[in-house]
Amino acid sequence: MSTSPQNPPPPRQSLRIRILLASAGSTLLLSGIILLILSARGLLPGSNTWLNVLGPVIVALGTGVALFAWLFPLTPLLRRVFSSNPAKDLAPRSAAGNILMLLRQDIERDLNPTLRTGVLVVVTRDQEVAHYIKIIPQLAWVTASPTKRNQLDETHKKPIERYRVDKGYACVAIFRDLDPGDYIVRSDANPPRSIPIFPNEVTILDLR
Repeated sequence: MSTSPQNPPPPRQSLRIRILLASAGSTLLLSGIILLILSARGLLPGSNTWLNVLGPVIVALGTGVALFAWLFPLTPLLRRVFSSNPAKDLAPRSAAGNILMLLRQDIERDLNPTLRTGVLVVVTRDQEVAHYIKIIPQLAWVTASPTKRNQLDETHKKPIERYRVDKGYACVAIFRDLDPGDYIVRSDANPPRSIPIFPNEVTILDLR
C-alpha cells in the first residue's frame, strides 16, 4: 500500500494552537491571581496555608504557558513532526539498490556456465560517462614496474555507458568473460583498487 507524504500544517493551524495555549495560560494566570486575592482578604473558608502555596504555583504555571506560546514558534517543530516520512527519505536509496539488482539479474541471464568465466560491472556517476575503466590482473600489476603498468598487454579497457534497466538506467562499464582471479580496477576519478572475480558470477563494484 502506497503512503502519500503528509503536508506540514498550514500557518492558520499553527496560529490556532498558539492561541489555545495562550488562552489556557491566561486562564491559569487569572485563576491564580483570584485565589491569592481571596485568600489575602480571608474570603475563602478553611486554612489559607494550601492557598498560599497553590496560588503562586498556578500564577507561575499560567505565566509560563502563555509566554511559551508566543516566545517559541511552533511552526518548525510541527513541520518536522507532520512532514516526517521515512519511506520518502529511503526511496532514492531503495531505487538505486533495485536498479543494481535488476542489472545483476539481466547480466546473469547471459552467463554461459560451461565457460567458467565471470563478469565485472563497474558502476559510476553520470558525469563519468564516456570515460574509460581499466582492469588489470593483479598478478601482472604487482610484478610490473610502476613505469610500465600503463602499457601492460593484459589490460582490459571499457567505456562507461548508460545501461538501460527497467524504466531507469545505470552508468556502467561491463567486463565480460573474465578469467577468475583478482583484478586491479583503475579510473580517472578513483584510486586503484583490487576486486575478485569468481566463475559464473557477476561482481558489481560501485564507485559512485
